[in-house]
Amino acid sequence: MKHIPHIFLLALTAMMACDPDDPGNRASGILIGIETGMDLVYHDTLLAGGYHNTRSLDLDLNNDSLSDIRLISDIWGSPGLGQNPCSKIWCLHSGIRFCGYETSDTVFLNRTYLVDQQPENVVVYETYTHTCQRIDSADSILSVSDGVFKILPMCRGDELRRSDWFKADSITLVDDLYGWPYTISELGGDTLLYHGTCFYFNCSNFPEEEVTYIGLILEHGGQQQLGWIKLCVVDKYKILILETALQK
Repeated sequence: MKHIPHIFLLALTAMMACDPDDPGNRASGILIGIETGMDLVYHDTLLAGGYHNTRSLDLDLNNDSLSDIRLISDIWGSPGLGQNPCSKIWCLHSGIRFCGYETSDTVFLNRTYLVDQQPENVVVYETYTHTCQRIDSADSILSVSDGVFKILPMCRGDELRRSDWFKADSITLVDDLYGWPYTISELGGDTLLYHGTCFYFNCSNFPEEEVTYIGLILEHGGQQQLGWIKLCVVDKYKILILETALQK
């Protein structure tokens, strides 16, 4: 057995020390994915909606008959827009909050032109793409949104503390590209213009196809409990809920 340095034990003890001001005398910090001092619930549930058939699952983390979190799997759209998968997670009351951070989202406009010289006429394909990531250095800025809350994806062994930033919010985990069908107009002579608009609001940084933890804090009856949700988003809309945990 390897010898564990004494200084490491002291640091770990201090990190997990109980807060004397907490009525429940719970630790002021936890290690994500570590079961010590936690009530763990295994779910192993796959939430998969369909086209215009939203599926949702409500979770009661502390078994008080009050749902705390809602997970949503959906494929929305129309014949023109196509089928667009997305996954979401909502706080159902102000006492449950996710660990994350606030940032700014910038939406850019990318313009592309493709000229197709045909025997009978000339076809110009003009595409406008609205996206959160700059595609070309010439892209213009359409809008800037400040104070946008995003969930902080966490891994096993990460530290979660009560002093971290938490917020109750409704979050889109993963969304997809969608666009309007091309409209056709004449530019004059034998030239036709096909104009299309696409939207790819890929401002979220939530991992896909990867097991991820979401840190959280639950306030109830004057007490605070830290915890997590362990899940994986597949194909943008399927949510595999593996486990939830809350401080004892």
